[in-house]
Amino acid sequence: MLFKRYKSKKTENEAHLILEKYLPYYRKLNSTYKRYFRQRVFDFANSKEFRGGNNTSVSFEQIVAISGAAIQLSFGNSNYSFSNFHEIIIYPEMYKSSITGQYHRGEVNPNGIIVISWKDFVYGYSTDEDNLNVALHEMGHAYFFSIMMNRYDDESDVYDILSKFVYISEVEIIKIRRRKHNLFRKYAGANIFEFFAISMEHFFENSIEFKKELPGLYRYLCLLLNQDPAEEKPIGFNYKEYFKEKNLRTNSPIGERILFDDKKLGLRNRTPENTRIIGFIIILAFIMIMIYVSESGFEPLSVFFALSLGLLIYAVTTFVSKDISISENYLIIKSSSFIKPKSYFAIHFDNIVAAEIEDEGKLINLRYLDEKKISDLSLSARSIIKFKEFRKKLIEKDVMLKIGGQRIARIRTKS
Repeated sequence: MLFKRYKSKKTENEAHLILEKYLPYYRKLNSTYKRYFRQRVFDFANSKEFRGGNNTSVSFEQIVAISGAAIQLSFGNSNYSFSNFHEIIIYPEMYKSSITGQYHRGEVNPNGIIVISWKDFVYGYSTDEDNLNVALHEMGHAYFFSIMMNRYDDESDVYDILSKFVYISEVEIIKIRRRKHNLFRKYAGANIFEFFAISMEHFFENSIEFKKELPGLYRYLCLLLNQDPAEEKPIGFNYKEYFKEKNLRTNSPIGERILFDDKKLGLRNRTPENTRIIGFIIILAFIMIMIYVSESGFEPLSVFFALSLGLLIYAVTTFVSKDISISENYLIIKSSSFIKPKSYFAIHFDNIVAAEIEDEGKLINLRYLDEKKISDLSLSARSIIKFKEFRKKLIEKDVMLKIGGQRIARIRTKS
């Protein structure tokens, strides 16, 4: 059944009553947000085909309520349509899956299909005491797959944020398997997909305890979804509270013990300060001066000589030397030039989202969190040996490293 592409005052009021009936999340919104929420529900429903399983019919009530569950997850972000999913199948109750041959309450096929048992949908929203909500669970799967499938097309930072969440989740998954984790149910230890889906259930139904017990995971979900149920903020969250480990910009050395410091490890900038560009200018200026000297023997300055000298002065004064070091908590970049005082930019390790090794191991591209945005930094080596030491230090600091898109294993520690 395709949702009718119109919206009258009557259907608007009906949708409002349905969402009030089923979604506690919606009931807590102010009137402005409720209107905004309903608009998204209509947009979402208009982009999907709804049909009943086992040849059953689908009601307006079911379409609105299930669409509302999807919007609950994505309400904080501008991309809310789950565009990779085109069909939603609603069964009256538990059904036998044609894929697994088992009875399911819901499932998600990455090929674009979401399946939900209506009976279990109703039960999931009837109580928040058991952290079992099939709609949030399955929409969590769909949201995860949407991000993964759009990672090369999406210009936002959601894929990098999800990658960071996945990385720090691994420790908790191991704890669940070893029965050393008391918040999520055992099924969350099956794989990262189930862990993420169950995280969605706890994020919305048990947010206060989730925030208390797993603050690192909780804050990255706040960042990913741009909302904070524990503080009843449907859009936005307190970034300064959750990400207290600020990156530092200062003209004085960072007051921490340096663990790694080597001038053979340099910084490759994607700016006019790029050392290769500056080096080219210096060489060009030097050649031009030599040509002039050989032809004129230091006769009065000509336009040619003045231009050459100007290029040389420009190159010398704009050249910025950058050295890398590692302290207990920071990756530190020290900048110095002939005309500017030394400056330090320190990136807290908790804010490094990922590091990708490229160019046969000679280059590391860092992605780091800086005031809610993901920024880039390219580190290149003048010494491969020192570069390997540097990479090892990053792994010791639990920074996610990749080579060709494949993860480098963490250093094993005693549990």
